[in-house]
Amino acid sequence: MYPDKLIDRFWSKVARCPHGDICAECCWLWQAGTCRGYGTFFVPEAFRMGHAKVERANRVVWQMLHGRIPAGLHVLHDCPAGDNPRCVNPAHLWLGTIDDNQKDSMRKGTRPRGDQHGLRLHPEALHYGEKNSQAKLTEQQVRTIFALKGKAYQKDVARRFHVSRSLIGLIWQRKVWQ
Repeated sequence: MYPDKLIDRFWSKVARCPHGDICAECCWLWQAGTCRGYGTFFVPEAFRMGHAKVERANRVVWQMLHGRIPAGLHVLHDCPAGDNPRCVNPAHLWLGTIDDNQKDSMRKGTRPRGDQHGLRLHPEALHYGEKNSQAKLTEQQVRTIFALKGKAYQKDVARRFHVSRSLIGLIWQRKVWQ
């Protein structure tokens, strides 16, 4: 699948376990470039398995040993000392769906939630009102809509502001744009 020269170049960037290649306990750490913690490896176009020229190192290992990764599946980690995105030990890699990955992270307790969730750690990242890129109304328009409560029909107000009737109802009930 991959030529020996490419395979040799790949393994030259890996710090393997000192116990030998059959050790399933140790992570084999990627020593070259990373992106979001995962090792990255340049695969020349003539030998690409996917669409990108730069592949995640764990995907390259899987493809070297097992061939193409079926559509809809991802290479996931199951390292004994906790998932390590730089690990390329084949004994720690397995195929799964996005759903499998999420369930696995919940089972291991590595999925951020509660006070560890990104939006709790960085509430400044939340954008309310006009600052939200999905907002269809301005604050002034919402004030006008609320002032029309009891004086006009929802469908007429919705047509005037080019939004749904249900949005007008939610604004009048103070469930959105509080």
